[in-house]
Formats: sequence, structure tokens, C-alpha cells
Amino acid sequence: MFDFFDELLNKVDLEEGMEGIRQILLHVYRNGSISVKKLARLTQIPVPIVAKIVNILSEQELLNRSPNGVQYWEHGMKFVEKQFGFFGFGNQKCPKCKSRSIFISPRYDEIFEILNPIFQNRPSVETTLDQSKNTVETAIQRAGYFYEKGALEGNHVLFIGDDDFTSISVGLLSKIFFPNEHITLIPKSLTVIDIDTRILDEIKAIFAQFNIPVECIQYDLRNPVPSELLHRFDTIITDPPYSQNGLSLFLSRAISFMKKEPNKDIFLSFAHRSPDQTLVMQSILTQLGLATLEILPRFNKYEGSEILGNETQLLHLKTTRTTKDIVKPDQQYTTPIYTGETHPYIRHFQCTSCNKVIEVGPDKEFQTIELLKGNSCPHCGEVKFKLIERILAIE
Repeated sequence: MFDFFDELLNKVDLEEGMEGIRQILLHVYRNGSISVKKLARLTQIPVPIVAKIVNILSEQELLNRSPNGVQYWEHGMKFVEKQFGFFGFGNQKCPKCKSRSIFISPRYDEIFEILNPIFQNRPSVETTLDQSKNTVETAIQRAGYFYEKGALEGNHVLFIGDDDFTSISVGLLSKIFFPNEHITLIPKSLTVIDIDTRILDEIKAIFAQFNIPVECIQYDLRNPVPSELLHRFDTIITDPPYSQNGLSLFLSRAISFMKKEPNKDIFLSFAHRSPDQTLVMQSILTQLGLATLEILPRFNKYEGSEILGNETQLLHLKTTRTTKDIVKPDQQYTTPIYTGETHPYIRHFQCTSCNKVIEVGPDKEFQTIELLKGNSCPHCGEVKFKLIERILAIE
């Protein structure tokens, strides 16, 4: 049977190797029945790869994939208990905080009521810019976490990219503490930088409704830093493209925007990566002279980002006396940063109505799934699709 696992690894591009397969088998064992999406969240392996592994293991009748989820056949369970030593059914997670550090109590109800309609009307995501929409709960818990760390009060706070509207949650944070009083801006100032004017216009309009001051600046981080933005801010919050180049550029610009003092806060949301890729990320942080104080796995929940299992980690970073930017403020950055540029995939989507398969990606009729949905299935006119395969466009 272990020869079969070697063959499986030859068929699937799995950076985590045999340990990745073991983790998939372990989480199926501990949950009894589990969806592929939840498996991806728990193992931090992209959904299409988990789905492919599960399908192969199902063909071998080790697992059974049904509409209710993925389960073991009885002989499959006995096999993994014997070969891997699996035992028990895991630990119960806290149902109130969902294993996060911020518990949302009933006193948050009013801010939920305010934010829910705002978040429902956010601009559609532009996938070529790696945009995604986090949940209202995530935005509120982010704001609570920033506050808990002392990063907001009396500080000049900057959001580098805010397609998920976390700045609005921070702007309305006083509603959590004093729901019946006038909204008070807890930071000294709030600034939002984004390449997308749709995002900025919407954020500006929402802040105006509540009479809260905010500065919105349209700026492409690949361009040199405007002098008026240099070394202005105390706290920076960013959710960059999930590529090495994107990480290096966004954090370099954050350092250029940050006051030249140690112990300043940067909150970084980033995708979960394999151990090898995580090591590269840590190397970039070391080059930048940034200290990692805390890592919160699966803190951020997103409405989209199916490939990432809808969850990413939140890192609390601090500047140090050795902090320095890799990309200099006066430097024009020409290296690709968005994942569609660094990893241009062709994705095969199947229409759930007529079962026809449509290719989506660079140089195709539909470059993104949003464009496909906007135009509907060219064969039957329906707008529901499921991802069945993705292939790297450039080998």
C-alpha cells in the first residue's frame, strides 16, 4: 500500500510530501465525515490538490467521497489505525471564540447591524489584483485584535489595500464599547491606500455617512513613494498579494511609510504556505528586520478564495533597530507581484447545469471566473460553475 502512496505523490504536485497525505488522512479520521473545503482549511493545502488526492484515495477504496463529505470505508479506517497509529477523535474547540483570541459577545450586535449591509454592497472583487472579501466577523475581530495590542489609540493608522473594508470596522470600533454614544475615532488618524478607485470611493462615502474623517489615496505601490507619505505612520495593516514578490514590495513600502522608530506595529494577513514556502517568508521578514511577535493561524475568513480554503493567517510584526526596506522608496518595481502574473493558471470550470467545461485564464475568452459568471455559460446560459482542475499556464 505504501508503494501506492509513492505513486500518488508522483501524480500530485504536493510540496508537503507524504506528511501532507498523512495530515489529510488524519483529519478525515478525527472528523468522521468532512468536506474537502474543511480538509483544505485544516491541512492548509489548496482545495484543488486536496480534492485530487481524495479522488485518488477514493478510487483505491481507502476513502469514500459522498454528498455528505469524505469518510473512511471500515477497512480503510483499520488500515490507517494500524499503519499510522491514529488514535482518538481530536480535541473540542471553543464554540464561542472559534479558537481565535477575540471573543465576539452580544455587545458587538450593534456594529454587526451597521456593517452587515455595508459589507453586502462592497464592490465586486477584481481577481487580477488578488482581491477577496473577508467576512464581517473577521473585520470586527481584526479591529478588536488591533485594539487589544494597543496599536490604535492615539496613533496614525494606515491600511495598505483595503478591499475587505477593515478600515470601516476600525473606524466604528467605539460602537462596541459605547453603543449608544456618538462614534469616536479611536486612532488619531485613518488613511487608506489602494490601487482601486472603486474601493476608495466607497470607503470615503461610508465614512462621510458617519461623519468620520478618513484620508483615501489612490496609489500603485510599484511606483516610487510620494514624499508626503514617507515615515508618517505608527501602525500599518496590510493584506498583500500572496506571492514572494508581493510580500517583499508591500512590506518594504510599509517600512517606508512607517515612522523611523523601533517597536511600531505591522499587521500582516497572508496565505498559509508549505514549510518550504514559509521558510522563504520568514527569510524575507528577516531581511526586512521585522520581528514576528505572534502568528494567528486561520484568523481571517473570506467569502471567496476557494483555492486557499477561505482562511489565511494574521501575523503581528514589530519594527526593530535593524528594520530596512528591501525595495527602496525611490525605486520603480517592475517584477510581477500578483499571483495571476507569477503563477498564471488555466482553470477548468464545469457548468453545474449542462456539465460543459469552460477554460478560464490568460489569453482565454474568460480571463477570470467573475467574467465567466458575468456572461453566463456560453452553452446553456446558467451562472453556476464548479472548479474541477487548474493547470499552470507556463511550465
